[in-house]
Amino acid sequence: MGRYSSWALLISPWVLFLICYLLTPKWVLTKNALSDFGSPEFTKYYLVYNVGLGILAIIIWLMSLGIVASARNKVQVFGGAFWFVAGIFLALIGYYHEGTYPHVFVSTWFFVQGALAISIMGIGSYADHDLKASVLQLIIAILMPLGVMLVRFPSAATVEIYEIALMDAWLIFFLLYNPLKREVKREVSHYKRDAIVVGTLATIFYMLGAIVIAFAFK
Repeated sequence: MGRYSSWALLISPWVLFLICYLLTPKWVLTKNALSDFGSPEFTKYYLVYNVGLGILAIIIWLMSLGIVASARNKVQVFGGAFWFVAGIFLALIGYYHEGTYPHVFVSTWFFVQGALAISIMGIGSYADHDLKASVLQLIIAILMPLGVMLVRFPSAATVEIYEIALMDAWLIFFLLYNPLKREVKREVSHYKRDAIVVGTLATIFYMLGAIVIAFAFK
């Protein structure tokens, strides 16, 4: 279930964006936000985007349940739960569309939850003694807030696409490497070194995330 829904999640958002763009060609990548596709004031086809987000949320829930069912430790279960919460916020973006008061909060928090889920999955891989998977996932999580801080994106849409692309990078890793099923040789001799590496990366991510959240809701 989790694997099939992960493939669907990798492809379906871009299909949704393409359909919405074809229906609303006045949308401009460097000026608009993706959420403009869901604004009744911007397009008469706003329900396509908002209902589409609800469908994507269901796919995320299925993926998260697959992660929980296949998890090798409690930390990975926790990561799957964070993906489920991310799906809730994605559904709320469709409900509280562009122009409504809670929209900025729910849309921002969707990406926050996604980054948190990836970081926790990375820590879960470390708990399973898979340092390679842990480091790669934590680096992806770090790039999510770091890019927002360092890059001057021309529009909200380009920020959102950057974040979605990183989530897709995690999905591709998750599908191809599959850390939930890979057998890892447990090397206890490097335990302290691995703990320092993972702990440092996790600390960097949570510090950057806290800074971004503080400025986002300032």
